[in-house]
Amino acid sequence: MSNHIPSGIFGSWLVKTKNNETEIFYDKRKALIWASEKGNADVSYCWHNSVWENFDRNKLGKRTLKDLYRDRAQQLRDTYDHLALHYSGGADSHNVLMTFLNNNIHLDHVYVSWPKKIVGTSLYTPNTEDVSAKNILSEWDFSIEPTLKWLSQTHPKIKIEVGDWVDNLNENYYNKDDNFLKCIGWWNVGGLLRNSNKSKISQEMLEKGKKVASIYGFDKPCLTTWGKEKSVGMCFFDTSFMTASNVVGRFEPFYWSPKLPELPFEMAFQMFLYYDENPDKRQFIRQKFGVKTIEEINEFNNNLTNYICYKDTWPFGRFQANKPTDGKRRDRDSWIHNNSEFKRIVDSWSHHYDGFLQGIDRSYFSEYDYFSTIMTPSFRITRFLD
Repeated sequence: MSNHIPSGIFGSWLVKTKNNETEIFYDKRKALIWASEKGNADVSYCWHNSVWENFDRNKLGKRTLKDLYRDRAQQLRDTYDHLALHYSGGADSHNVLMTFLNNNIHLDHVYVSWPKKIVGTSLYTPNTEDVSAKNILSEWDFSIEPTLKWLSQTHPKIKIEVGDWVDNLNENYYNKDDNFLKCIGWWNVGGLLRNSNKSKISQEMLEKGKKVASIYGFDKPCLTTWGKEKSVGMCFFDTSFMTASNVVGRFEPFYWSPKLPELPFEMAFQMFLYYDENPDKRQFIRQKFGVKTIEEINEFNNNLTNYICYKDTWPFGRFQANKPTDGKRRDRDSWIHNNSEFKRIVDSWSHHYDGFLQGIDRSYFSEYDYFSTIMTPSFRITRFLD
């Protein structure tokens, strides 16, 4: 079996045993299997650590996020022949889209991976009342499709492509370990299809010899505290890139790029300024789990990021379903799990999923029955003033 993901493009995992034996892996599953064999060794995530460690903090607060977004878009435009934005309808990717449009920087292509054949069927009823992950399909009706229609009318030169991952929804798909290896994570029943569903337009451009970038809106700032909670830093976490298995050409995270370190640092710094001025809200800093639930912390910070980092581009009030909380994404894929006609598919997936993760100690799983999120070290930003 061959791994389809180019080595190291999504970071690496450093495993250190109790005897100080170390090994670097570019595959989280392999890292956790080896760590389990070594007696539950310590595993840490690495994402261009030296870039963030050596960043000049004196640059913080000197430039606006709007300017940095523009610089990043222009940087990508100057580097590639074909720019394809992987668009989800959420605030991160919508800000990327609007950055290109508002600065008249040409974007070649918008790609959406979606179960399009489900739209208009009885498998779901579009509504804005249910904001749980089970109603994720309604984002098509109230967020994604309206934007794509508007985009086609106002910017007709941008190619729009919707890749329908339902085409592979059959029990035989899960019989092949090779299909599991196409994804770097989220090996859930729908994720395996969604995250390996590649853009045909980007592939055609690549075959013509063009330099192609797959752009993703990863991810929101993640603050950390230490030293009696006065020192503040940021870190990166490995679950962000798990939906990027469908890269065609070069993988380009718009925000978390080592090519423009000022951008993620400034996003984190602006979040720090909010917490510095609102000490009563520091209970929502992501790493202080236990004070608030993970769901409460994530929801607060997602909303806060929208107001601080995307306030100029995000249409507040737009329908968005909550992020999945079930480790195996059974909430997001509830239309598959809860429909009797897909039972054989779910059974086939479940059997092969359990075998694929065999050999990994349960200590590496979260309470949500999936791999625990693994963080990089914290990279210092500054200190709280009080």
